[in-house]
Amino acid sequence: MNPLRAAIRWCFIVLLCQLAWVHAYTADEIFKEFRSRIYQIKVVDIESDSRTSIGSGFVVHDDTTVATNYHVVSAFVSKPEKYRVMIIPENGEPIAVKVVDFDIVNDLALLTSDVSLGTPIRIADEEPIQGTEIFAVGNPHDLGMTVVPGTYNGLADTAYYHRIHFSGSINPGMSGGPVFNATGELTGINVATSGNQVSFLVPAKKLTHFLANQEVILPEKMAERAQAQLLASQSKLLNDFLTYPRDIDTLGQAQVIGDIKGLVSCWGNSSRDEVDELLIVAVTKGCSLTDNIYINGGMTTGSLGYQFNWYDGQALSRAQFDHFLQGRLDWRADNRVTFKDVSAYQCHEDFTQINSNDSTSGIAKSFFCARQYTQFPELYDVLYFRLAKRDDFALVSHLTVSGVSQQSALAFLESFTEDVQWPQ
Repeated sequence: MNPLRAAIRWCFIVLLCQLAWVHAYTADEIFKEFRSRIYQIKVVDIESDSRTSIGSGFVVHDDTTVATNYHVVSAFVSKPEKYRVMIIPENGEPIAVKVVDFDIVNDLALLTSDVSLGTPIRIADEEPIQGTEIFAVGNPHDLGMTVVPGTYNGLADTAYYHRIHFSGSINPGMSGGPVFNATGELTGINVATSGNQVSFLVPAKKLTHFLANQEVILPEKMAERAQAQLLASQSKLLNDFLTYPRDIDTLGQAQVIGDIKGLVSCWGNSSRDEVDELLIVAVTKGCSLTDNIYINGGMTTGSLGYQFNWYDGQALSRAQFDHFLQGRLDWRADNRVTFKDVSAYQCHEDFTQINSNDSTSGIAKSFFCARQYTQFPELYDVLYFRLAKRDDFALVSHLTVSGVSQQSALAFLESFTEDVQWPQ
């Protein structure tokens, strides 16, 4: 055989052997291999010199950068003059770090240090096969670094803001910690849990994209950065609402919006088989995103939901039915805020006539309300409420969307009202 050809053949055989032998890590090997590159993170109140939040993080990108969750350092982002951020190696002294950038929508943040923190953890290029074992690492309840084996279940079907469904226990303090695949590569970042072995991870590809587009943000520019990210996210959300295929369902005599695949899921209920003391037949459909965006301990945004209630009041007098409907003139936003986060609602009220082909008519009373965010003045929570009544029937429609611009909210409302109809 030609010597050159023999050498090439031998190299090819060696390469195949190397590719065939890929070491699969066990939990104890994950712990030994990566423990020195995983840190506890503390946000400390400067005046009291006491921690206000804890989490986990890991070295990524270069030897001075640590990745974690945005929500772990959200107090600092909201009030950088009030807090400082420290990272603590296992059995080591605290190291001061700076928050240099964050992705508020995907719950990620980057910290930097003036000293070397270790070799960066490699990010996997591909997702694991569904059903394979993966390993979450973090510092739960300040008890020390812990490895939690679990199962990779792919992206959660109902999560609009992409999350991996992880069958394993993620506890407070593990937020921001790395999750490894069987070959010791990063496949996700701990972010949340619903208990009972139902937990969620930020996909590693979100971190890859974040690192490729990161900026260095000064503390005084952090609110501006967060607002821009939220506006872009909610613009996409409302555009998806306008363009995704949607179900138009019948509720009583009305047409309403139902499920929007990949966006909104609906639930329903009916009292037709129940004996109501007011003799009202009620049919309800409620639809919403299953997740939202965390801003700080008292505030979330990014929610979208709508609810419809059909009432049949034929067994009541007109006065009784009107009194019943008056008690349904109440609504609230789906997101969580404090009085410091938003202004009071400003509302516009309107009345319109409902006509039909048989010459009967009814009336519709509607409210459009908006409140402005204190820290992000270009963002608003929007509520729309409409009570339509004709003869002995009524349809109550309720829409809420949080963290949107005025322009996006109006386009959203126009589409919503077009699809919700009382047949003429």
